Amino acid sequence: MNTEGTDKHGNYGCSYLRSRSKPSFSYLAVPVPQEGADEWLKGTRAVEVKHVTVAGFGAVTTQLGESDRSCNTVVDIADGESLDIQFTGVTKGAFTHEQLCEKSNEFAELAMQNLMKQG
Repeated sequence: MNTEGTDKHGNYGCSYLRSRSKPSFSYLAVPVPQEGADEWLKGTRAVEVKHVTVAGFGAVTTQLGESDRSCNTVVDIADGESLDIQFTGVTKGAFTHEQLCEKSNEFAELAMQNLMKQG
């Protein structure tokens, strides 16, 4: 796990990279207490946005477009707060546009289940 680096708000995330076997991929989880998933719906960001539900919580998936090799699932975890999960297909062409978001959504679901168990 890598915890280096921050997002635009200065939030630290936790990442996992599978690189010793193919296809290579990575996950990144970043808590974002400064904004909820609704910020992605305002139309001010140059991404494709789709409404989804994760573990019963409102969420969105975001992608830059068909050529992007990653997908983010941003889950509303509290008023004005979110959890941003990113799945990246490091091996070029190994994942379709849909598979990238499926993987991001699956990890977001597991993360939310774990957080709910913690209480």
